Amino acid sequence: NQKIVKIYEQLTSESVSKEVELRLEKIEEIISLSYIDDDLIVADFSNNLSLSINELIIENRTFYHEICSMVAVIFTLYSTLVEEGYINENESINIASSYENYLLTISLIICKKLSLNINVILLGSNSKNLDKEFMYIKSDNAENFTTFYNEFFEDFGVVLDEISSLSLIGVNNYFFEYEDDTKTVILSLNSPYLSPNFCLKKLTNKEYFDNNLAVKKLNEITCIEIPKALKIEDFNLKNRNSIQESDFLKLFNLLF
Repeated sequence: NQKIVKIYEQLTSESVSKEVELRLEKIEEIISLSYIDDDLIVADFSNNLSLSINELIIENRTFYHEICSMVAVIFTLYSTLVEEGYINENESINIASSYENYLLTISLIICKKLSLNINVILLGSNSKNLDKEFMYIKSDNAENFTTFYNEFFEDFGVVLDEISSLSLIGVNNYFFEYEDDTKTVILSLNSPYLSPNFCLKKLTNKEYFDNNLAVKKLNEITCIEIPKALKIEDFNLKNRNSIQESDFLKLFNLLF
């Protein structure tokens, strides 16, 4: 596949570092941090990320340029954690995300290849199990997930969208099975308002078939601000990837 080979060549070239540096100069405060405890933090980009990423993409919107922009955001996240004293300079961290977000998954791999201090990448998934080197991917039916999701909101005021919530599964299973005291960051890229029915079903055990009503109800329950970057007609959309899963898997394997 020529398209995937071209992306691979771009991502493994020296130009990646230059592209990332170019974007680091343009990044403003777009990260909201929720400190859960000494070992866990949620980094929420959802309120500002879509607008900021668009501003960071100087050239045409291609998968390669999206990755460079996301890599810059992740490096900024690490710097923020150091500046706020949550981690020491050069301290390794675990990063948890969702397999279903292909852009972020590839971006995390590139971050590690660019020597960002990532110990383990945790990818939550309902179906996939990629057994690759530093990556721990756990498939799970998550029978107690609804209870865990509710407790996460009640204790910390954090509501994750349908895609990002899969990272909770990965973190929960990883901590349960491994004795790892490395500080862990859960990346939340999508607003819960992109999957309001999913969030409400977890929080209230009720289904809302009208998206406008679901958005208003979720706002009423959580008091989470509706991002200005989102439009009401977008609320029925799930996470969208600019690359197909088949292409993502080819690229994933090439990068190893």
